Amino acid sequence: MKTIYELQQEAIRLRQAREVDSISPEETFGLHADTLAYLADMEQNAEGLGIHKVYKSFAAMNADSSAPVGTNGKPLRFGQLVAVYDKDNLSQAENGNIYAFQKGAEAGWLLIGNLKSELAKITITEAQIADGAITAAKLADGSVKNRHLASNCVTSDKLQPGAVKHDHLTKDCI
Repeated sequence: MKTIYELQQEAIRLRQAREVDSISPEETFGLHADTLAYLADMEQNAEGLGIHKVYKSFAAMNADSSAPVGTNGKPLRFGQLVAVYDKDNLSQAENGNIYAFQKGAEAGWLLIGNLKSELAKITITEAQIADGAITAAKLADGSVKNRHLASNCVTSDKLQPGAVKHDHLTKDCI
């Protein structure tokens, strides 16, 4: 398949032709066919990433597994992603789950992962602010977003891959 740049070059070449019968129908319609092939490929592949629909519940997602349609109005294709999320029901077990559509598969959906994460909570004490470890500037610029994070929350058992990146967070480290 030709690239967009090759298609542009071909269009420029044909546009600059000035002699009678210098452009054949094959060249003209070949450019059209190549352009349409390029657009079809973009249509098929450019939308591969991202969440294409958000369901309020796992049951609603499962009920829509035979021919789901994304929020853009287009049918979901194999491998496209959806999420289960209901801000009014954060306690449901599937909240935050990401699924890939599996057209023709028995289940219809493949669990990919979950967007939930537990953030480390650290208390910022008045002493830390007083000794300069936490400055008003850090609070103001967003480096530290919450003055009420719990002090001993970051423990070795919570240092899971990706959960806490800084493995020696203590009340004196911030």
